[in-house]
Amino acid sequence: MNQILFSTLICFSFSVFVQACSQFLNKADATLIIPLGQTCLLEDTSIENITLNTIIIEGTLSIKDSLSMNIKYKDLILGQKGSLEIGKDAAIINNLIIFEDVSTQECQEPANTQSIGKINIQSRFMQTYNLFDIYKAQTQIQFQGKPVDILAKQNYVLVNSFSQTEQLLNIQDVLEETLILREPIQEDNLNVEIQRELVIRPILFSDLPVISGVIFKNSCLIGSVEKFQGVTLLNPRGLFLKGGQIQSSLIKIENQDKSITRTIKTEGGFQRNIFYKCQQLNVQIDSTDQNSFVDNNIVSSKDLQISVKSRQFNKNSFINSKIVINAQDVNYLTLSNFRSFNTEIQFLNQENSYLQIKDKSIVYRNKVFQVSKSLDKFYQDDTIFFATTLDLSKSIVNTKFSISNSFFDGNNEVDHLAIFSSNSKQQDINLEYTLAVKFNSFLLTTSDKLKQPQIKYFARISSETLFNVYIKFFKINNKIIDYLPLFNLPMMNLVTYSSREEYNIVEIDDLNTETQNIMYSKIKWAPVQVYQTNSLPTYYQIKNIVTTDNNSNILAKISFDGKAKQDLNLNQYSQLLGDQIKYIEFIDNTGKKLDLQEFTIQLNVQSTTQTVRYKTGLIFPSTLKAIKKVTVFQVNDSKEEQVKVVNKIDDTYQYSYSTIFFWSQSLNQFSLVWKRLTQGFTTYKIKFEYCEENELFDGASCVTQCNTSKMEFFCSKDCGEGYYKDINNPNICLKCPFGCKQCKDNTVCLKCYDFYFSDGQKCRDNCGINQVAYKNSCQKCGNNCGFCYSSEECNVCQGLYTVYNAQCKMCKENQDEYCDECPKNCKSCVDNNTNFKCFECDEGYELIFGQCKKKNTQLTQQSCEIGYSFINGSCQQCSQGCLTCSEPNNSNRCYTCTTSYSQDYFGSSCKKCKGGEYSPSRDSCQSCSQLCDNKFSCFGPSVFQCQKCQAGYFKHLQNNKCLSCDLSKCKECSESPTQCTDCPEGQFLYDKQCFSKCPSGWYPDEKRVCRQCNQELCKECYNSPTQCTECKQGQVLFEEKCYKDCKPGFFADKQNVCKPCDLNKCEECIQYDTKCTKCKGDLYLINHSCEEECPDKGYYFDQNNKCLPCHEDCEKCSGSSTNCTDCEYPMFLEGNKCLQECPPGKYGAYVQSISKCLDCDTKKCQNCIDNKSKCTSCNEGYFLYKNQCMSDCPKGTNKNLVTQSCLVCLQPNCAVCGDNIGLCVQCQEGFIQYQGVCTKECPVGYFLNKNENKCQECDKRVCMECSESPTNCTKCYPEHFNIGNGVCSTTCPKMAYPLQLADQSVCKPCNPTCTKGCVGPLDSECLEAVYITQESNNQAILIGLLVVCFVLLIGLVIVGYLYYKRKQALPYKSYLLKRESQSDIGTVIQMEKTESLKRV
Repeated sequence: MNQILFSTLICFSFSVFVQACSQFLNKADATLIIPLGQTCLLEDTSIENITLNTIIIEGTLSIKDSLSMNIKYKDLILGQKGSLEIGKDAAIINNLIIFEDVSTQECQEPANTQSIGKINIQSRFMQTYNLFDIYKAQTQIQFQGKPVDILAKQNYVLVNSFSQTEQLLNIQDVLEETLILREPIQEDNLNVEIQRELVIRPILFSDLPVISGVIFKNSCLIGSVEKFQGVTLLNPRGLFLKGGQIQSSLIKIENQDKSITRTIKTEGGFQRNIFYKCQQLNVQIDSTDQNSFVDNNIVSSKDLQISVKSRQFNKNSFINSKIVINAQDVNYLTLSNFRSFNTEIQFLNQENSYLQIKDKSIVYRNKVFQVSKSLDKFYQDDTIFFATTLDLSKSIVNTKFSISNSFFDGNNEVDHLAIFSSNSKQQDINLEYTLAVKFNSFLLTTSDKLKQPQIKYFARISSETLFNVYIKFFKINNKIIDYLPLFNLPMMNLVTYSSREEYNIVEIDDLNTETQNIMYSKIKWAPVQVYQTNSLPTYYQIKNIVTTDNNSNILAKISFDGKAKQDLNLNQYSQLLGDQIKYIEFIDNTGKKLDLQEFTIQLNVQSTTQTVRYKTGLIFPSTLKAIKKVTVFQVNDSKEEQVKVVNKIDDTYQYSYSTIFFWSQSLNQFSLVWKRLTQGFTTYKIKFEYCEENELFDGASCVTQCNTSKMEFFCSKDCGEGYYKDINNPNICLKCPFGCKQCKDNTVCLKCYDFYFSDGQKCRDNCGINQVAYKNSCQKCGNNCGFCYSSEECNVCQGLYTVYNAQCKMCKENQDEYCDECPKNCKSCVDNNTNFKCFECDEGYELIFGQCKKKNTQLTQQSCEIGYSFINGSCQQCSQGCLTCSEPNNSNRCYTCTTSYSQDYFGSSCKKCKGGEYSPSRDSCQSCSQLCDNKFSCFGPSVFQCQKCQAGYFKHLQNNKCLSCDLSKCKECSESPTQCTDCPEGQFLYDKQCFSKCPSGWYPDEKRVCRQCNQELCKECYNSPTQCTECKQGQVLFEEKCYKDCKPGFFADKQNVCKPCDLNKCEECIQYDTKCTKCKGDLYLINHSCEEECPDKGYYFDQNNKCLPCHEDCEKCSGSSTNCTDCEYPMFLEGNKCLQECPPGKYGAYVQSISKCLDCDTKKCQNCIDNKSKCTSCNEGYFLYKNQCMSDCPKGTNKNLVTQSCLVCLQPNCAVCGDNIGLCVQCQEGFIQYQGVCTKECPVGYFLNKNENKCQECDKRVCMECSESPTNCTKCYPEHFNIGNGVCSTTCPKMAYPLQLADQSVCKPCNPTCTKGCVGPLDSECLEAVYITQESNNQAILIGLLVVCFVLLIGLVIVGYLYYKRKQALPYKSYLLKRESQSDIGTVIQMEKTESLKRV
């Protein structure tokens, strides 16, 4: 039937006319087939309630803006001449058209995309709207001009680019320039003007259309695009489109199944689209046109991959998404006017391609911004990076890295602006007209050579220079706690465009910076904590630590300038500035102090000149023992060279020009102090020797007591450096204060050590802020100076002061470092000609991208509710019916009215329309629809505009139309026909539905509405929430209330209802009325029963003649519950107690039907079982063997003195075993002892030592097997010969030849006729016969070679002659060369003959 129908349609395919789609519908097969040349105009709902199996379009399917419809199908086939036209002549703006694909099949790209039909769809544009500042609690949104295409009752998404937040808004009404919202705004959404023409605004876009538009659900769409505008693609399975672009559309994926990968492939590309909540979506663009992906917004989309073939990627925004940009098909990618907020972006670029970011692009708080493959060039211009690290660690920039006219703000959230791969080679870094602020460091390079990822500032790794940094008008402003290097690049050159470059934090202080490494830096804007320095730091790491007690849990503490100790990370490099001395102590994880036995220290210096002026060092004090000797080794390429032995008290040693070892034994500490170290790595190993723990060192040896003065661990005639005599005991020396070399007492220091500075009262190892070191003393800098090289010249000022003519000048709070005025409302700023210069705002303003925006601390006009206006600094209510006004409570000052009020002709006041009316224009009221409740006003004349519907009707949520309730289920309803608000008689309302009774835990009130019981008091109730009929678990019901327990005389039944006990016997009971817990009168309580007599077993009478139960262990008792006279099985009676086991020295047995504990045999047995002689352990002097205690162990056993038992030897055939019963020391007759085991014969490689009757190992250097002695070989190793008499040799004697037997090689004598040796037993195998044969063979070979050479020579002559004849004019010189070549060949032949004779 289907084939006949289809054939009939084909017959008329060439007569073009328009028919209703019902003419092409086959309801039986659920198919819609539109033949070639036919047009199906869908203007009715004939296919709306049918799920079509197939839609085949060979002609044209046309849908116009005439009615809403939902078309469901399983397969849509667009033929080669077919055409799908939706809103072709007039866009769909009044109705909602839904194409819903219900298939679950995978959508695949067709092999032939040339034979596909056309798609022409136009609908209301899905677009984004840029807004002004919107504040929290606001219920209106102001537009500048009428908001185009925004619909009331439609959901819109408000996105805040900066805060990763979005809010779903429902538009209640659209006025001239105002949107009225159903719900208030949840947070501030502010505009930020970054630069001129670069403003970031909150954006608004439509969610899924509910009123008008075109939606394709779950679609698999294949065709050629003529127009594709304003379409919503919901959960697309796949789109494969030729031709034009997808424009002004919404792509959204509500189904977040991560196992589904969706593909949208288009030849034309995308323009002005919104990708919202797209997961696992693969977007492929086959166009190389520069506008193939332009002006799109990607919002809250995860795992979205965009594959491009165009070099241009313009005006696209990414918000709170995770994106992969696949540009492997292009070698040059430009991101222009690019926006990325709170997004992870990875570029899959082509190897050695070019990446460019430019034209007011912004990257804001991106978690990932990574390039995956090597770049030939990276170029960035006119771009902002905020709290984002440019990650190039997985790529290699081969030639050039350039940044210009850009701004980087780390916001103290990320450490580094950019991360480079350590494999990058000779890349140039150009920095021009750029500002970087709030970073811990600027550039970082990764390295596998230095595996300390926690180290932020490390030193030079090798002498190889990897980077040239070109600087021009580049500024960096860091917030720092301690000294920082400018760049975190250990291998780089600095090249400036001028001889001296100024920075906000540091300046490069070297007049010849051209191609020179950074010599040293100085802090220019230092906080109070920073210590002065005139050099780059030295980096050091202590490793390979061995302590005197070989402790494996080693921790380190470091202190500086007498301050509190801090943890030192031994797994990474640490930095030490010039003129700093730090103390290092070692402890274990319990806090116990440790002494060093040896350790290795590796020093890493950034510049040779850095330590010329100041000394730098580490001090390692001993804590437990006196140091008597220190040995220092220098390590080069794992080779150790001893350079110093320090073994004298109070002395200083210098090794080489660059390093000083200082050791003061009187202080019992070793100091490693250096200056002028060579640039790069220097490694030392240091070993310590100590006296014993309670010994002292007198300068020559360790002693137990001093004959002179005692200084902690040392003896001295006088108190040495760093000590003074105790006035109470002259033989005791006490330690001077910190850093003091000579003191009078513990408060007055006379002289400091060389590397300490005196501040007049005490010694310090570093001069602090506002001080400078001069001749071992600290001198104060000038007023308000933080750092100086002399007391007369300031280099860095404190606070808001700035350097002016080497003195500190005070700038005002709202001025920059050059005392220029900051922008308005800015408290502190940096000198910069951009909009980013502010760092701190005035009160009431917040800092956003270097600008001060007013905080929402007071209400503004935007934040007033409907009916209120912002007047005189506050929200004041307008007169009744007035929406906005200029004066409160003045009906003559209204600008706009609510819909139930009409505005007078002059537009200055509002008058109320009566119920059932509305105001369509000024000074008029008209009737509402008959379906509207006439007690209320409405918004217009249609059924869509009622404020409230009449009884029995409800407002549709999407279009507000008044529709009838389902009166079979509801009396009144809301939101849907079955969502009840009132029920028919005899039914009860619960959860917006009507039931014959209320559910459990609920009761009906007087209006037949189900109300919940008080859950804290009742499980079930009636009439009121607290009138209980059933209680919660763990409670009981008594007199309509719930209690924890029943009162005395009542019990809780199975329904937890309290009922009275048996009044005749029980005073109290449980579970049922006769299960007593307390009896009345003289009755006895026996097993919950009240009885008149007391039982014999398990009970006793107390002194008051009460019948009481015995203890649970007693079968019988007397006088008290614990005075047992018999025990329950299996317990034993010991005294008057029942025990599970008898005590030591006793065993359990039955005596006269009573289980008692009896004594063991006290002479031998310590413990026994069953009877007194069956021992389990013995008394001293006896040993347990087979439950018997014996004074000696029998043969074949061994005494175990710990367990006092006889242990049987574990090894078989053993006569005597040692302390370890698993090892035999003497075997039984006929057996040999071998490694604690008894065996019949020795293993291979051993022989029987008959004297000791044990196996002894052969000498492995000589024998593989042997007998009688270790060197009397019976078998030799491979490649060795047995020459007889038990001797193995690597060669045979002169008159013997080697012979390989089955298991070894032997030497046999030659034939007696041989005189020079032989190679076998025959006389023909004598060496003299062999030489003669070889000489004959050599002569034959020589003759053969001469013949071959002769033939070759003749051949060469013939070839030369033929060549001569052909050319006829060969130069004589060429002839000589050929003769010379022939001569060389003869020479080679002669050399081969000579070499052959030599070998013979």
